[in-house]
Amino acid sequence: MITARLLGRIELRDAEGRAEALLRHPRRLALFAYLAVEGLDGYCSREELAALFWPDSTDAKARAALRQSIYVLRKNLCEDALIDWRNGGLRLNDQTVRTDVKDFEDAIAAGCAETALQLYRSDFMKGFCLHGSPEFQRWLDMKREHVINQAQQALRSIVMGDASCDTLSAVHRLAEKALEVAPYNEAIAGRLVVRLISLGDRAGAMHSYEIFVRRLERDLGLEPS
Repeated sequence: MITARLLGRIELRDAEGRAEALLRHPRRLALFAYLAVEGLDGYCSREELAALFWPDSTDAKARAALRQSIYVLRKNLCEDALIDWRNGGLRLNDQTVRTDVKDFEDAIAAGCAETALQLYRSDFMKGFCLHGSPEFQRWLDMKREHVINQAQQALRSIVMGDASCDTLSAVHRLAEKALEVAPYNEAIAGRLVVRLISLGDRAGAMHSYEIFVRRLERDLGLEPS
C-alpha cells in the first residue's frame, strides 16, 4: 500500500521507498496529485491530462510526455497503481494507493468533523506550485480553497456544539486548531473565549482574546466587533 499525505507538506511512502522519488519531479508529482483527487471517483482522459500538464507542447509531444510520466509513476509506485479504461481514461487505484485528502473528504461526507480536523494538517499541497501549467495551478488554488472551507466548517460545527468543548484540554486543542484553520473567524474565537470562561480559565480566555485582537490588527488592520 502506498500512502500519500497531501494536506500540508507532501509525503509519499511505500514499503520499498520508491514513491519518494516522485518528490523530486514536480510535474509528475502534480500529475499524481491530480489523479489522487480527480481520478478516484472517475476516470481522467489522457487528452485532458496532456493538455493540462503540457499546454505549450504539440499534441504528439504532450501525449509522449504523458506516456513517459505514467510509466514513471507506475515504476515508482507499483504497476497497478493506475488503472486504464477502455476509452483511454486513467484513474488511481484506491486499493493500492491511499491519500489523506480522500480520507479527509470521506470524513467530511460522513459528518465526522473531529476525524476530518485530525487529518487536516495544513493547506492542500502546501507550498507547491507548477510553473508552465496555468490550468493546473488554477485547479490547485480552487482545491486549496475548497479544502480549507471544509476544514473551517468542520471546526465551526465542533466549536459551536457543546459535546466537544466540555474540558479545558479540549478547548485549548480547538483553539490551537483554529489558529491554523480559521485564524480570523470571530464567531469561533468568541465561542472559544466563552467556553474558557465557563470552565474557569479566565486568564486563558483573556490571553486567547488578546492574541486574536493582535492578529486581526497586524494581518488585516481590523478590530473585533
